[in-house]
Amino acid sequence: MVDEKRASNNGKIIVLIVFIVLVLVFLLQTNITKNLTKEYSGKAETKSPLPEASDWEKNWSQAYEEINKGDYAKAEDIMEAVVEQAKRKGFKDSRLAAGNDCLAFIYKKQGKFEEAWPLYEKNLAIDEAALGKNNPGLINNLKNVALSKLSKKDYAKATEIYLRVVALCEKEYGAESPKLAAELRNLIRAYDLQGDYQKAKEAGERALAIDSKAYGTQDLVTAIDFNNLALIDYRLNLIEDAFRSAATAMSIAENNKSAAVAKVVSLNYQYITDSFEKPFLEGTRDASAQFPEKAFEEAKSLKTSDPKKAAQVLIDNLAQATKAGCGSENLGKYLVRLNNVLFAQGQDYSAIAYGEVAQKILSKLNTPNTIPSLVNVQSYIAMGYDRQAYKALKEKNLELYKDLTAKSKENYVKAISLVQKAPAGTISSAWSKTIQDGLQHSQKRMKEYENAYRVAKENIEASVN
Repeated sequence: MVDEKRASNNGKIIVLIVFIVLVLVFLLQTNITKNLTKEYSGKAETKSPLPEASDWEKNWSQAYEEINKGDYAKAEDIMEAVVEQAKRKGFKDSRLAAGNDCLAFIYKKQGKFEEAWPLYEKNLAIDEAALGKNNPGLINNLKNVALSKLSKKDYAKATEIYLRVVALCEKEYGAESPKLAAELRNLIRAYDLQGDYQKAKEAGERALAIDSKAYGTQDLVTAIDFNNLALIDYRLNLIEDAFRSAATAMSIAENNKSAAVAKVVSLNYQYITDSFEKPFLEGTRDASAQFPEKAFEEAKSLKTSDPKKAAQVLIDNLAQATKAGCGSENLGKYLVRLNNVLFAQGQDYSAIAYGEVAQKILSKLNTPNTIPSLVNVQSYIAMGYDRQAYKALKEKNLELYKDLTAKSKENYVKAISLVQKAPAGTISSAWSKTIQDGLQHSQKRMKEYENAYRVAKENIEASVN
């Protein structure tokens, strides 16, 4: 009976030890790597077995207890002794590497990042020697080292390491694996910090293509991909693409009712909007600079015959117009014209972005002379949202359709209100009718959406019951 009891206890101890080791492996991962640990460990080559495990396991158990209590200082003392013991015995296998990993984790929990980072580099050297430089088992080590390089603003080196990670992940899981897309997102960050926005865009588009195929276009993961692309496109001054991607990311997040992701993409959208608008609204006007009247008039003559050329003329002279007329009526009307010619080319998100800046400038001035221009730009903003809403409906993106239709309706209402305040004879009856028709169309579509949503909800409830 005693032997059976002892055997049972020994069995429980072994199970406890295995559990402790597994928990520690989990704890050692950073926020970026924690979701991929099991997947990577599944196919990676194993390291050499741990000899004379009893003392080692006892120390690990003690360290884990202190980590669990939050007493990182005490855990640090234990693990530093463990690592020194491993060094003295010459262990160049997972014993030393695991000790370094655990100690690095403890250092980071105490904010001792400068002490943590070198341990990751030592681990990488140990594992490269044991496994070879092209083994997928290096992925987590490489990412830890890349993070250390990012913290030191060595973006070029971090990018180089993340490229290794991407190559190893593609080798292990294939070119269409979502695991590869996750590593591409890390690479995007490194490229972004390095200032290589074109390569960041290429990596972002690849990640989006992988995730859209794996999860669908309305998944939260694809929302993050769109969010990343919005920022990179903005840095590349691709205004149409930036605002389209930002709006799509926001719609997906809201449709999935994810407050956390919605907050991230909302902040990103606000950052892009504020950064875009600030030079036009808050810059310092240069009294010595001349406003580009010639370009403004040339664009007017080209507005109908060649809107693409008209837009290019205005874009080419936009910096000069902003320098000479920041916040002025002249700049507001300049942006109204830019809004009009971009809309004529179907570049609705760019047209809306410039139009909303014009609306803010002219509304702030609030003079009778600015009202006709305000009616114009408010109408074109409404029509831009209206056209994009119709496109979203064709793509069966109902959440984006709803959002864009609501914005269209809001801007039609503002335009109609402004018509009533406009000086007599400045707004034609034909244009007033166009706006009224647009509002009725938006209201009708919003009701259609609400009815479709109600029916879908009733069908879901009926199927559940």
